[in-house]
Amino acid sequence: MKDPAFGRTAITAIPVIWCVFAILFFVTRKYLDWPGTELIRPYVYLALGASALPPILLVLDVVASRGGVIGTKWFKIDFSKAVLDQPDVRRESFALPDNIVSPAR
Repeated sequence: MKDPAFGRTAITAIPVIWCVFAILFFVTRKYLDWPGTELIRPYVYLALGASALPPILLVLDVVASRGGVIGTKWFKIDFSKAVLDQPDVRRESFALPDNIVSPAR
């Protein structure tokens, strides 16, 4: 983890996500009469799942920065072989050329 503020941001994002989902729930419940009683439980599960993403990403960031391995019998994420902190290693991605329009003649 290169930025210590990332940890605080990830932890403070949890109650913010809960508040956003609560506000959306009460506003849509009052004005649109949604979700119905049968959708309240899945809505809560959705809110809990969304609030679980920041800590999961925080743990993955810590493991990746230390070159660790996360695995079960079904999958394995190995960060020990990835070295992207070296200056000569670049990760290429899709990019447009600097001048995509042909020059005027």
